[in-house]
Amino acid sequence: MSIETKRFESADEAREFLKGRFEVAQLRGITIGRAAYEPGWKWSEHVGRELGQSYCEVEHVGLVLAGRAAVQMKGGGDFRVLEPGDLFCPLPGRRELRQVEANGYRPCSFMQRGPARADMLS
Repeated sequence: MSIETKRFESADEAREFLKGRFEVAQLRGITIGRAAYEPGWKWSEHVGRELGQSYCEVEHVGLVLAGRAAVQMKGGGDFRVLEPGDLFCPLPGRRELRQVEANGYRPCSFMQRGPARADMLS
């Protein structure tokens, strides 16, 4: 049996946008993404505006690696500040993140498992 390995430095797909970068690696049908956001990055401004969306509708299951991120669910729902070591996953039926914002003075980075394309994960 062999072990498949990859590095994000040579990701299968990468997307750069103002104040952020998202890289995707595929391993045996599993998609894993790494996101890096600079302080002040906001999904609604730096990703959603280009897509014509005010909130992200993609399910995210992940781990905060560094920095902090403020997350607000659609409709004024749950608000959290995620910190390094926090695992995150929306409750069933609640996958719409109203806002994700790099919070604080240091860059924020995540590892996530999700859809197969970088434009769906960021």
